[in-house]
Amino acid sequence: MPVQQLFFLCFLFLTLATAPASAEPNRREAMLFLDSFQNVRVLAGSQDVGHLNLETGTNDRLKLLDLRGKWIIMNIWATWCGPCIEEMPKLDRLKMMRASRDFDVLAVSVDLNKSGPRIAYFLKRWNIKYIKALYDDTRVVNKTLETRVLPVTYVINPDGRAVAVLAGPAHWASEEALAFVDTLQSAPDLFQYYLKHNTSRKKP
Repeated sequence: MPVQQLFFLCFLFLTLATAPASAEPNRREAMLFLDSFQNVRVLAGSQDVGHLNLETGTNDRLKLLDLRGKWIIMNIWATWCGPCIEEMPKLDRLKMMRASRDFDVLAVSVDLNKSGPRIAYFLKRWNIKYIKALYDDTRVVNKTLETRVLPVTYVINPDGRAVAVLAGPAHWASEEALAFVDTLQSAPDLFQYYLKHNTSRKKP
């Protein structure tokens, strides 16, 4: 076999062998998320949450506008909510494993008559090491997103808009949750496609 033909066949083999590999992990991640997070739904109209201004435990405030450019998992919880407390260590682990310049995890308390420092103390008591204390002292989260159940988690895109919601607790430290986060960052269009597919199919 001529050297030129052998070289071409080797090149063709390498091309075919590597071409699907770059897309396949994203599809696997998206399907893994799709099969496990049955309660997630796309919001009919994305909502701008960039104006949200939250109290922290350090006499400072966090503006979501300052986090533009990141995908954010924003969990709404309360200290009196049992499922919220059970879910918090999993959210903490997710932040430890995945927090980066492109992704973050926020947990916003909606307790009445609670301040940022008291929420910080509560998190410390439950050994939450990575999630910082945030408190919706002006009720702006409830007014903006009309939260009716706890816990509830919103997916916020890099433009500062809430695009999806998951009502109820989730195992955020699971392989499925990590695949979800990876899909958000590496293939956001694929995430939107599968999420819409998930919304349209019959729930178990």
